[in-house]
Amino acid sequence: MVDGRLLRGRLGRAGHLGHVSLNPTGPLDIVNTPGSLEDAIGEHTIHTRSSGHFRSTRELVAAYESGSKEAADIWLRSVNSLGAALASLINIFDPQTVVIGGGIADANDWLFIPLRGYLDNFEWRPHGHAVKLVKAKLGHIAGATGAAYGALLQTQNKNGICSIK
Repeated sequence: MVDGRLLRGRLGRAGHLGHVSLNPTGPLDIVNTPGSLEDAIGEHTIHTRSSGHFRSTRELVAAYESGSKEAADIWLRSVNSLGAALASLINIFDPQTVVIGGGIADANDWLFIPLRGYLDNFEWRPHGHAVKLVKAKLGHIAGATGAAYGALLQTQNKNGICSIK
C-alpha cells in the first residue's frame, strides 16, 4: 500500500514478491525467474529442499518445533532466504510494515522470531528504524483471497485488454 491505496501496477501483478531472484544462476521457477524466493521457501519445493523427508511446511515446522536438527537446518535456511529477500525489498520500497501471509505465516513465532534475527543482521536501518513485521490477518489464505478478489475486479474491454477497476 502507498498512501493508503493498494498498488496494483500496470498489469495487476505488483506486490507478488515471491518471484524476486535470490540466485541468478538458479533453476527457473513457474514464471521463469531464476532462483526465486518462492522456490527457496515455498511449499511446492519442500519435498526437494528436504531431500524427500518432509511433504509440507506444516510438517517441517512441527519437526523443527520438536527439536529435529535436520528440520531446523532446512527451516532456518528457508527463513534466512526470506530475510535476505525482505532486506532487499525493504531497501527498495522503504515500507513501515511488512505483512507476511501464506502458509509460512502460520508458523507464527517459529517464523517471526528467527526472521527478526536475520533482519537484525541484514536490514539497513538509517536512524535505527527497523521495519515492523506482522502476520496477515487472513494468514494462510491471504494470497488466495487477494487473487480471487483481483480476478473479480478484472474486466475485459472490447479490445481484449484486461483492466482492473
